[in-house]
Amino acid sequence: MLYCLNPNCSDPENSQTNQRCQGCGENLQETCQDYVFRVHYRIIQKLGEGAFGRTYLAEEMDCKNEPRVIKKLVTAMQGSMFTKAKELFEREAEKLYQLNHSKIPKFYAYFEYEKAFYLVQEFIDGDNLFNEVWQQGAFNEEKIQHLLTELLPILIYLHDQKILHRDIKPENIMRRRSPSSGGNYGDLVLIDFGASKQLNTTMQPIGGSRIYTPGYAAIEQIMGQPQPASDIYSLAATAVRLLTRYFPQEDEYNNLVDELCVLDVMGVKWQWKEYAAKQGITISQNLVQVLDKMLEPALDNRYQSAQQVLDDLNKFINITNNIPTTPKFPSPAKTVLSPPPVENTKNTGLGQGLQKLFSLSNSKKILQNTTGNNLKTFSFEVVQVNRRGEIINRQQKQAQYFRETLAKNVELDMVSIPGGTFWMGTDDEEIERLVKKFNWDYFRREKPQHQVRVPSFYMGKYPVTQAQWKAIAALDKIDIDLKPTPSYFKGDQRPVEQVSWYDCVEFCKRLSKLTRKDYQLSSEAQWEYACRSEKSELTLAQWNEKLDGVTRVGKGLPERSLPT
Repeated sequence: MLYCLNPNCSDPENSQTNQRCQGCGENLQETCQDYVFRVHYRIIQKLGEGAFGRTYLAEEMDCKNEPRVIKKLVTAMQGSMFTKAKELFEREAEKLYQLNHSKIPKFYAYFEYEKAFYLVQEFIDGDNLFNEVWQQGAFNEEKIQHLLTELLPILIYLHDQKILHRDIKPENIMRRRSPSSGGNYGDLVLIDFGASKQLNTTMQPIGGSRIYTPGYAAIEQIMGQPQPASDIYSLAATAVRLLTRYFPQEDEYNNLVDELCVLDVMGVKWQWKEYAAKQGITISQNLVQVLDKMLEPALDNRYQSAQQVLDDLNKFINITNNIPTTPKFPSPAKTVLSPPPVENTKNTGLGQGLQKLFSLSNSKKILQNTTGNNLKTFSFEVVQVNRRGEIINRQQKQAQYFRETLAKNVELDMVSIPGGTFWMGTDDEEIERLVKKFNWDYFRREKPQHQVRVPSFYMGKYPVTQAQWKAIAALDKIDIDLKPTPSYFKGDQRPVEQVSWYDCVEFCKRLSKLTRKDYQLSSEAQWEYACRSEKSELTLAQWNEKLDGVTRVGKGLPERSLPT
């Protein structure tokens, strides 16, 4: 895809074969590289896009090519309504322009151009806390304390200016990279907030906008009446999610699934303390009291100002001298990797990479230590076919599994494999028959036939996807470097390939460090046992006999990897 960087373009996504942009008609060979906008700015790349507009990384050409962020805000209003929207934009943008705080991006300019509104602000070199928590692990109490003591003064400043943030969450908190500290990350910066959110609302038709993120917003904000205490609520929600590393998700029906906060007919109930205890996370009672009061569903029972929260923190928590206990986690557990399937995809790619997935032994003990009551059940169908490939029997089966999140929109499902015994290898008589028939001594490697006991373990449903590989490859190196995108056949949900055994071992080590569990490649016995049908004791000859009578679906080897 060719992307036109002209901010005024109405349809910037173009086919690779297009020479001119379908949205603005300009030469794509020029506008795909960079774009000089309004003389002063050179657009470098698109940073994001949403319902309200787009965000670009740019350079200010009149200011030594300093990096800037340009936000384009679009409106559906016309005529007199557009004139009113422009007045509101200028009034609210002026509030942003007047802000002066070291932990708020500086706003440099605002203007209207071709029926769209633009904000120009400081570019923050760093990463957001959502990425940080997945790369470095859950926040301990000390990091939560510093999060609050850094963010609360920003809220005090904003609220004094009669500005609400309206969307505090880990993605909107950046940790600035400090050049003076050799590239290490430093102060926290609050981005994407306040009047810029209000601008979006004022420029949309009634009922056409929503300024909050589910799982972080207080009930009064959801009802359209945000208060300073609403930002306090969102900050506490951010803190407990960074502490537990649990984030709200959507199920297949787009319903919110949230184990930390339940909303029902009885109201809002936060159960983050129960979840933290189940995960072995320790936190001082003083901080629990502060967070609980910040999360009070009833507005009147919540802190009314950020200064009140900061006063209690300074009263109850001595950050300098009272370093909290590092969160405790369960003993390491062996686990297996599996990605979610791609919807409406019937093909399963074999790939050439991590085909023997990860295994987890002693599942009863692991179940008690790590999953609690989190095991879920899924159903699947087993079919039996005759020699002509016709289905002659169907059976519905069930299996248990649990799910973990590796990164945003990157999950793994681990399926329980009950323990048992089976025969590995082939009996001597059958081996000699095969050696004689095919004149190949390789079959003798299948003896002696022996019984193997396999304890229960977990194994991934699917081969490791490229999205999962990329997420883990982004973590800190343990022994060797990993290429983030090694595969020849590209696609986030395609199996990863073009990786070595050493790469896979490094992958397991990084994953183990991230999750505090012991990931490993499955053994030959685990792999063969998992692949057999229930209580199957078929010999090699019986397998050959059955395969000879089955019409195969998809003849020959795959010419390319297919989505998982």
